[in-house]
Amino acid sequence: MSDTVDPEGLSNFQRRQRLIKGLQQKELIISEKEDNTKTAAFLFISFDLVNSTSFKSLHPNKWPMVFNRFYELVENHVMKRFTNSRVWRYAGDEILFYRQIYNYADLYSSPKDALAVIKTVTEALNSRYPETKNILYLKSTLWIAEATYVKPQELSDSENIVNNLIINYDINDKRNIDFLGADIDLGFRISEYAQREKVVVSAELAFLLYRARGIIEYKCGYDVTEDLRIVSYERLKGIWGERHYPIIWYHENWNDLDKMFFYDDHYGSEIVSRLANNKFTEEMKIKRLQKIFDDVDNNGKVEGLIELFKETDEVKIMQSVSQYNLAEVHCVAICFNDKGEILLGKRPEGKRRFPGKWEFGCGQLKKSQEFEECLVESYKEDFFAEIDFFSDLTPVSTYLIEDDLEGRKIPGIMFIAHVNNPDQVEQKYSKSNHSEIKWFNPQKLNEISENDYVDRFKDTVEKAVDAWQQKKGAS
Repeated sequence: MSDTVDPEGLSNFQRRQRLIKGLQQKELIISEKEDNTKTAAFLFISFDLVNSTSFKSLHPNKWPMVFNRFYELVENHVMKRFTNSRVWRYAGDEILFYRQIYNYADLYSSPKDALAVIKTVTEALNSRYPETKNILYLKSTLWIAEATYVKPQELSDSENIVNNLIINYDINDKRNIDFLGADIDLGFRISEYAQREKVVVSAELAFLLYRARGIIEYKCGYDVTEDLRIVSYERLKGIWGERHYPIIWYHENWNDLDKMFFYDDHYGSEIVSRLANNKFTEEMKIKRLQKIFDDVDNNGKVEGLIELFKETDEVKIMQSVSQYNLAEVHCVAICFNDKGEILLGKRPEGKRRFPGKWEFGCGQLKKSQEFEECLVESYKEDFFAEIDFFSDLTPVSTYLIEDDLEGRKIPGIMFIAHVNNPDQVEQKYSKSNHSEIKWFNPQKLNEISENDYVDRFKDTVEKAVDAWQQKKGAS
């Protein structure tokens, strides 16, 4: 078929790509091969609570609320960092996600993002439920696999047998999705070797990251050869013919083991004991993966995954099991102290949107949630700020984020608020969500460089100050 051009100047291919981008937040996109099976490459992401049994016994009346909040926080932050990810399942103390990979670059920051989710959620839980501190922790597992969608009526057809299946099934009149196969099981095997505040990365994913190590260091700010390390070789049932599989951890403090482990971790883990005794040999370095994949003849599988990243022509709607649906609305509170200064946070350089910019903070509205509840909850977690809204909520402005990468527009609404505990904010704000905070004097608005701040910063501050002064005058 010829690639004609329509009146808008878009070719058929460009129109398809635009359609795909518009659907990605609602639909799962799967490529279609010549044999009419639908196959795609997926990243699987797992987060699990460590010491949950101990916490339940210590706090029998508190743990249901804490666990519910754990699910909600993880889902919220995964959706922010892993674009187009979907909840796969909830399994006790664990929540799993899947994300179709459309481009090799979609994988680059995945270990760093997973560790950031661990840190952010841990901070938020400790802030809201102090009794979780030094008891409950998170761990994460990342792995990648090819999977093929097979309709339920075709499961009995031997000609449709593939390595990994995607199937739909119904529970309580709700359509769900599941993934089955040896490569899917791999993630559950290696997750047994995950530990507190560590990210376990499958060898296949780590090998893909190693091959792109130069551009990853440039674009994502971490060194694959240093931050990813083989910590053990284990025989895993049904994996690689039960040859020794490399267990790989991602972390940022390999040169300071005191930050990675508790003083007694080595008593309960051979891996930690070996690392603590500095038994880190050449065969533990991530560059060893090249020989490993040559020896097990798995280079073809990796190349096949890369090829799948390029195929995104067909779409297939599949339902998520998410119980914490987020509305596509952002809520901002422009927070004043008693001096009339405005609370600002500096976004980390690693953020995809507005890296390194000063902002007011933000919450994302959940379905059936009121604006006030969303703002109080979000600013407590991000800034440790206890806020009120004077006599009532006062909207200041609306805005629109146009995300070209995701092909969507995200509406937002801004309100003014008052911070009741400014001293605590300066001490206890979330370092994961903002690298710095400051109280900004609006009288110095004309002295700043707008390039250092989020869009429409000056206009927003002027409107917020007018609304704040009216509130003060009314009181």
